[in-house]
Amino acid sequence: MLRISSRCLILTLVLLLAAMPQAPVETTGQSWAQLEETANAVLKRIQQGQLVGESKTTAMQELLQGTRRYLAANPGDEKAWLMCANLCGELGNEECLDTSARAVTELNPQNVQAGLQWAAYYTNQERLDRSLEVLGELLQKNPTSLMYWNAWILTAQVHDPELIQPRFKKLMIDPASPEVPIAFLTAMQKNDPWKAVEFGEATMEWSPDHPDVRVIVARGLRGTNRFADAAAVLTTLPDEILNRPEIAYLHSDCLYADHHFQKAYDIMSAIDLDAIEGKPGLARRLKFMLPLREQALETWQRERELQALQSNSTMNPLVRLTINGKPVELELFADEAPNTVAAFLATTRRGDYEGLAFGDIHTGFRSMIDAPAQSTSFTLPSEIGIEKSRHFFSGTVSMQVEHPSDLSKINSQWSLYHFPAPHLNDKRNVFGRVTSGLETVRNMRQGDVLESIEIIRAPAVAVDPIVIDRDGKRRKMSEVMKGLNDDSNSGQDDTRP
Repeated sequence: MLRISSRCLILTLVLLLAAMPQAPVETTGQSWAQLEETANAVLKRIQQGQLVGESKTTAMQELLQGTRRYLAANPGDEKAWLMCANLCGELGNEECLDTSARAVTELNPQNVQAGLQWAAYYTNQERLDRSLEVLGELLQKNPTSLMYWNAWILTAQVHDPELIQPRFKKLMIDPASPEVPIAFLTAMQKNDPWKAVEFGEATMEWSPDHPDVRVIVARGLRGTNRFADAAAVLTTLPDEILNRPEIAYLHSDCLYADHHFQKAYDIMSAIDLDAIEGKPGLARRLKFMLPLREQALETWQRERELQALQSNSTMNPLVRLTINGKPVELELFADEAPNTVAAFLATTRRGDYEGLAFGDIHTGFRSMIDAPAQSTSFTLPSEIGIEKSRHFFSGTVSMQVEHPSDLSKINSQWSLYHFPAPHLNDKRNVFGRVTSGLETVRNMRQGDVLESIEIIRAPAVAVDPIVIDRDGKRRKMSEVMKGLNDDSNSGQDDTRP
């Protein structure tokens, strides 16, 4: 929800006038230059604490009167209306605020910041209904403003979420001109991407042939990890649109997520860098991602061979997670990360993972489980960068390093990856992969809980993993855990019955 401190109204004037020379306080109302000097002097005295309480109010009222006299002769001066709006807001004169802010946005509909401050005044007063009215008025003048739609959605989510869907439906007027629904969807994708997908499906039914609708719907699907669905929508676009740099990048991204590395690389490498000179953000992403696309393509064949070989073996442990009532099965790499796998299995057997939340989820990247309570007493020696280390693909399971600058230690906090991450190769401890249920992983929301975890297959003899205790010594996990249990028992009340 949009909130602006009450002090920001005065600070806006500071930013507007800070560069002006100071002059004695003298309100003549005859010229803008004199008005600026007066405002600058008043603001300086307020900042220095010389004007407080009633004296501050009196000075601001006198400044407002001078501004009104100036506006009577110069009604088209946006700067003066902005000053008037800020003063009225500080003085709590809402009728004056509305008139002044309305004048600013009518003179210059692109002054979105002034409109947002207008709405924020009422948000700060906890009058969200009035804030929504203001934003609605502003959207009538500037119906494709993403900032206005973002503020409207944020405010409606707090005030009354039931307002959002009917508001969206009212925008669907002319299927041949979907610019306003597209602006709404773009803002909605930033605030509630999952709900935005529902609205996107409705938009596709309403305007199925408009290419801009297909693009925004595909972006929404990609933003909720529905990569194959997004790619399917994109492939219905005409070639001249699909080959646009930003659309080609999106298409490559969706294919890359599901390990179609050759096609993803071909699409991205074909993007004309000269065509994106005016898009520095896209150019930076291309320069970063293209080598990673190539790296994933080069290592994928080895990964596929290893997966095929291990699928016919019974050596690797298997684990079943239950998330949102659905099973997710993991294969653990006992040969490539033996100590990490042993520690994961030992922690699972103690029940330390069950019931933990996935408190750090980045859609399109990974879901990280919270750290088990007992794990703060030790770390694990890293198995990063050894010759057998596996690489990061969709479905990779990895332990977190204790500190990003020190790869020698890892902890018991693990992540499930939604998307290939070759930039983490040899920087994080890969110890398994999702063999089934990746869609469940990709559909996770912040705070989802690991309802249960079950070891399906494990070595006949459990391995006692090596950990690093708080003193930096390498010891068997069973010894460290026994010491923790003994300390816990010794602290109990011996007089209990």
